[in-house]
Amino acid sequence: MKNFDLIIIGAGAAGCIAAYFGAKKGFKVCLIDGKPRNKIGDKICGDGIGGQIFDFLKIPHPKKGEYLNVIDGAKLYPPDTRNSITIKDRSQAGYIIDRLAFGQRLVEDAVKVGAILYDQTHALSLIHSKGQISGVSIKSKTVDGDKLHANLVIDASGFHTQFRKQVDIPFLTKKIASTDYIVCYREILRLKNPIVVDQRYISIYMDNIRAPGGYIWNFPRNEYEVNLGFGITDKFKHHLLDYYKKYLYEPFIGNEPCTKITGGSGLVSVCKPLFTGVGNGILFAGDAAMQVNPITGGGLISSMQAGYYAVKAFEKANEVEIYDALGLWEYNLLCQKSIGAEFAALDLLRLAFQKWPNDFLNFTLENKLFTGDEISDITGTGEISLPFSSIIGKLIRGISKPRILLDLYYLRNQMQVIKSLYMRYPTIPAYLAQWVRQVETVYDNVRNRFK
Repeated sequence: MKNFDLIIIGAGAAGCIAAYFGAKKGFKVCLIDGKPRNKIGDKICGDGIGGQIFDFLKIPHPKKGEYLNVIDGAKLYPPDTRNSITIKDRSQAGYIIDRLAFGQRLVEDAVKVGAILYDQTHALSLIHSKGQISGVSIKSKTVDGDKLHANLVIDASGFHTQFRKQVDIPFLTKKIASTDYIVCYREILRLKNPIVVDQRYISIYMDNIRAPGGYIWNFPRNEYEVNLGFGITDKFKHHLLDYYKKYLYEPFIGNEPCTKITGGSGLVSVCKPLFTGVGNGILFAGDAAMQVNPITGGGLISSMQAGYYAVKAFEKANEVEIYDALGLWEYNLLCQKSIGAEFAALDLLRLAFQKWPNDFLNFTLENKLFTGDEISDITGTGEISLPFSSIIGKLIRGISKPRILLDLYYLRNQMQVIKSLYMRYPTIPAYLAQWVRQVETVYDNVRNRFK
């Protein structure tokens, strides 16, 4: 029998950061992952990450080789692609990373400070003891024994986690609705000739015909390589490769000579995070907690943030040696007032965008009803800020489609309401039910408006 302070399932961004900070605090940490060590970090991803998270965590920024390109910002395109909005600020500036190299760096950092890595090890089920999760049953090619025990299990195993179904936690989502995730496909392509897009910017395309319920991305990795991909709602998944060829490869690449380096598909949640991420002896982080930006699909930053918060919450629980939901509640407070507040507000915006026809999206960007600064505020903070002078200008430019302005005004108010609710997240589990009802009321109102 092997005993630890922390068992972390999954050596992704959330898991590695939790392992790093946990071991650095002096806790006995076990990090397990099903992949061989040299493959940890290899996954389907947009590969973009903002630089601010490294300053927040006080860890080194990626070095050359871990990153492939430095990004100044993003360009957002409407369906007709005639116009674009440039989003340039510190939250958008960052890196296009080599996902494998970056993942290898994260796991190496955790091991260097004392975390124990069990690679090629699969967590099969949670161990229950007296109403508490006390460990995991495993199957491993590298470790003897079939059980690991700890004061806390952190599930950072990703979108496909099986462990939410193995616990009975009030208001914990056990299965994600098909409307709350997108199916993604991307290829990394090497062109014979230099790419023509500005390498300092990633490009994102909103289009409810070419990418229904999702978006298209074109991320330059270097002078000759691009990460070209898209996400669509589940009901279109059977047409994934057809959509990619017709709406991405042919328009963006066409007859340009190129080589496919790699390709693949995956699922990404695009909704608000879990209402609660803790139970007795267990905590959920990263994709396993649905901590993904609903507009951009980006989850690296929030996963790293959640991994850090998980250790802060465990450190507090360890002081009194209480590892039940109440003892770990600090994790909810840290996550919901930051990640949750931002992503819940953005989720309301997603619900509206998915119902807007393409001509609404074209009109909105063509008439600058959103500026780059405003979109940056929305994607970075979950807020729509509309000062009086801006409102007057928008009224003049948008007078021919007053419904759009009314929708934006309504969304602004509801996003502020939802953020306010998340900033007042209940301080103890007993008040969670009332809070969930308030959040669901806001969601019901927005869904009814954008049917």
